[in-house]
Amino acid sequence: MKKIISALLIISIALINTGNAFALDQNSNAKEECKVTVRNFHYEKVTDVIKSNLDVPNIIGLKNLRIQRKINAMFIKDIFSFSRRIEKMALKAQKDGVLRNPYEAYTRFKVAFNCNCILSIPVTFYEYTGGAHGNTVIKAYNLNLKNGKTLGYKDIFKKGFDYKTIIVNEIQRQIKENKNDIPYFDDALDTVAKFTDEQPFYITSEGLVVYYGLYELAPYVAGIQEFTIPYSLLKDGLNEDLIKP
Repeated sequence: MKKIISALLIISIALINTGNAFALDQNSNAKEECKVTVRNFHYEKVTDVIKSNLDVPNIIGLKNLRIQRKINAMFIKDIFSFSRRIEKMALKAQKDGVLRNPYEAYTRFKVAFNCNCILSIPVTFYEYTGGAHGNTVIKAYNLNLKNGKTLGYKDIFKKGFDYKTIIVNEIQRQIKENKNDIPYFDDALDTVAKFTDEQPFYITSEGLVVYYGLYELAPYVAGIQEFTIPYSLLKDGLNEDLIKP
């Protein structure tokens, strides 16, 4: 029964207002069929074992309703799966007699880029499952609204363009510049030098924001480390069909 209810919830939210076209303040270069508004579907659940406080992106206005439903269903699935995972852990802890306080599952998001058929939304997932502090992870959704597919580095840059060297050099430069303010680990520069296409990023109007999780480059107290790679460094290799700085 729970699985049926969850499935119905996903379908119903994904279908909300799929036929409506809301007014949107968009970049003039944006293509009409890709203009979308991003709304916040907010969900809360508070019990003896779990505190869920979820912000879920929900897009409306996309002319291709199949792609719109696909994207909305993805957000719902990922965020509610995260919340259910924490709740299951809490129920097990309660059963084992080790639950001291309710576990917590929070999500927040921002619309980092919404232009020219590209939508970039970093979603912050926070969980608390006991201990001294919680854990925070960012998952970035970089989407081509023409087809609903996720964008990677190789989609954003022209074939043969050496974006990796530019990104690594710029991140290392910023680390050196800020080392007196941020307690980077001694091997932070070496970690950055191992950059791969799996390194998460999101898109803004200023540049690509490449980020590293907790403990990857610095202690927990320093937080998630984000580095903006300005388009001025990348402009020669950008796929201008997607991004026009």
